[in-house]
Amino acid sequence: MAKVISFFNNKGGVGKTTTSTNVAAGLSQKYKKKVLYIDLDPQCNSTLLIAGEERVTDCYWLKPGQTKTILDVVQPLLEDEPSIAYSAAILNTEENRFGVDIIMGHPKLSAIEDRLGEAWVKVTGGDIGGLRKTNWCNALIEEVRDKYDFVLIDLGPSLGSLNRSALIASDFFVTPMSIDIFSIIGLRNISDWLTDWIRRYDRGVNNLIENGDKDVLTRHPIRKDLLIKNGCIGYTTQSYATRKNVDGERRPTQAFENILSRFDQEFSANLGGFVAPALNSKLVLGEIPNMFSLAPLAQRNSAPIRALKASDGIFGAHYSQAALYSNIFDEVSKNVILNTGGQV
Repeated sequence: MAKVISFFNNKGGVGKTTTSTNVAAGLSQKYKKKVLYIDLDPQCNSTLLIAGEERVTDCYWLKPGQTKTILDVVQPLLEDEPSIAYSAAILNTEENRFGVDIIMGHPKLSAIEDRLGEAWVKVTGGDIGGLRKTNWCNALIEEVRDKYDFVLIDLGPSLGSLNRSALIASDFFVTPMSIDIFSIIGLRNISDWLTDWIRRYDRGVNNLIENGDKDVLTRHPIRKDLLIKNGCIGYTTQSYATRKNVDGERRPTQAFENILSRFDQEFSANLGGFVAPALNSKLVLGEIPNMFSLAPLAQRNSAPIRALKASDGIFGAHYSQAALYSNIFDEVSKNVILNTGGQV
């Protein structure tokens, strides 16, 4: 049964897409896990990276409607129905260089924010319709969970209803970070947001049960207990600013070093209450330096860093850099497995 992990931060530009897609490739190719990747970020960067520009152009422009996306799943929600339209056709299993199945995203996914927001208002009172709509992502997970070892969910940078529904369906979450003062402030925002809506959700479920319909939680895919209460498995750190010293060597700036020295403490202070009990490694899953020219090469070739080769345009120092970053992402993937209670 799959472990469901959301990659989530309310701050953009933290390397979330690069990290989550390369971790997906590491889990699949290095550790031989069966992985489903779900793109719930309306920006669809992960879909473009994994599926490739040609397939994306066909799907969204030249042959719209021919390929199923997440928008097909949520169509009933857009029509104010408390259900989803799941079909196995939503699982894009065509071969890609990441070695994963993918449920492709859609820019119009943000259209369900209002519908989910309206449903959320009713959740605290124990409204069955509100809870079913809020649990739409959990309904999707229940359809696919038995087919995979891991389901990774890519979330956009918001503290909204769409991300809340994904986290309700998740067992764990990873927070990709950049080492700067705004990321620390963002940690506090995430902590306050999670604490508030989890409390409201629990109240709604309890009210539903107290209203007398005890079997409703078995008839519908509504989560009674939220696993993300103890689902934080750590964070990754993104690139940092550097400067040259008198010998021409590039080193982290003093500001970076100052923030990094207290980052683990800040993370623990804000999200430590959500940390998973199976945590087997330190909170930082991996430190990911700036990939410079490797990132656009990977994007252009729709490939994870670990799969780049000469025909993709890497040469000279690129080979050693690609090997270095591949090892970094494999280490992050290993820590993900360990921190979710698995073994490598």
